[in-house]
Amino acid sequence: HDTPARFLFSRHMRAFSHGCIRVEKPLELAEILFSGSKKWTKETIKEVIRSKENKVIRIKNRLPILILYLTVLRNRDNTVTFLPDIYQRDKMILMGLDYHLKMAFGSPGDGEASS
Repeated sequence: HDTPARFLFSRHMRAFSHGCIRVEKPLELAEILFSGSKKWTKETIKEVIRSKENKVIRIKNRLPILILYLTVLRNRDNTVTFLPDIYQRDKMILMGLDYHLKMAFGSPGDGEASS
């Protein structure tokens, strides 16, 4: 769908949004959401997608959706890829980890000097 912030398309970093989430397999997701519905068949869903009209549909069964924001990925070949932290979340995580490490092990120099 379109966006009210079209100026973001001209930027190099285009990940910012108004809460929209890209879905890799939208048809498969719709089939899961509407499973058990006689009205929403695979063909009906395809027709709605082709029409390009916005449609509000209430889903009867709740489905938990988990959203992961990752800046470090392990690849299939066991290499690691580091991604930009565009939402600046890593700093808070690192501060929390640092705090718990200091609580568990103390800060460097807190122990007694050896002779």
